Amino acid sequence: MPFVGLSLFKKDTTLSKESQIPFQELRDIKITTDSEEGELWRMEASRALIDSGDVALLYDVTFISDRKGVILKAPKGRYDISTGKADLSGGVTITLPDGSGRIESLSIENGHIKSYDPVIIERGFLKISGHGLKTDSSGNLRILRDVKVELK
Repeated sequence: MPFVGLSLFKKDTTLSKESQIPFQELRDIKITTDSEEGELWRMEASRALIDSGDVALLYDVTFISDRKGVILKAPKGRYDISTGKADLSGGVTITLPDGSGRIESLSIENGHIKSYDPVIIERGFLKISGHGLKTDSSGNLRILRDVKVELK
């Protein structure tokens, strides 16, 4: 179950009751999403703007999966606090246990990664490119189509 909650309130002095703040800015935030198997992702961001609809706009965001050894970094992101879905954009760098890569944008939902953008992954002497990226049922990253493998 993804992280749920985080309501931000202020005191309405004229009505003496709580009303939602239109947005809240937070700095140096960390959010962890868990499943029955343990931690799915740990998200860290230098700054987040959270609106009254529980959507956070993220800046300098990093998603880390210690279990899979995957790190995703992007300059911008969007995180839906109620569902746990995240969208990363602005050029995402991918760090894998045996390589690295880059893609323009991607989504993370229920612990799975998905994108339809062009992707480049480098592993050892290989450069693997294609279009689209997703995690399979085992949680491994797969390029969806137009896969091309080159020696570096």
